[in-house]
Amino acid sequence: MAPEIRPSSWNPRPTTGSHRSLTQWARVVAGLAHSAVTVEEALEWTLSLVCEHTGWPLGHVFLRDDDTGSMISSQIWSDSDPVRHRPFVEASRDLIIRQGQSLPGLILDLGDAVWVTDVTAEGDLLRGGAAEKSGLVAATGYPIIGSRRIEGVMEFFLHEAAPPEPELADVMFLIGAHLGGVVERSRGESA
Repeated sequence: MAPEIRPSSWNPRPTTGSHRSLTQWARVVAGLAHSAVTVEEALEWTLSLVCEHTGWPLGHVFLRDDDTGSMISSQIWSDSDPVRHRPFVEASRDLIIRQGQSLPGLILDLGDAVWVTDVTAEGDLLRGGAAEKSGLVAATGYPIIGSRRIEGVMEFFLHEAAPPEPELADVMFLIGAHLGGVVERSRGESA
């Protein structure tokens, strides 16, 4: 069976649950990101808080390379089981992902959140074998949105299949926009 890959916003049905608590949580995450001293600290805190809140065992950030426009690993992870996930983390370390390629490149291409129900069955996923070795099944990713472009991608992985969560995707967009501002400021300061 072919994997299901689609923008997270594909499912227009509202989910039940507390939108207010998700929004409040997003404000806390955004506030912490803005108070971080470095962009790395902001990304680390964000990944940690998102993984803690959602129960997602693995989170990672790809950032746009200014020279090529490709996505490269930030080497920033939130990892609940480093031994189990080592094959996947190592497979991600030196990847250069172009627009439309793999999960981060698809997010870069679409400018939208994406949910993949089975990363091991996705033929274009450069890390499918490593994902399988690490016990990763589903994945979701969200753009880090700057004022002019996508600055990076947050990607998260699960050990079991799970349906997309459109309400959470909306909140992750807010978080991604806040992080985009942090990344842009950092790039401006180092220029």
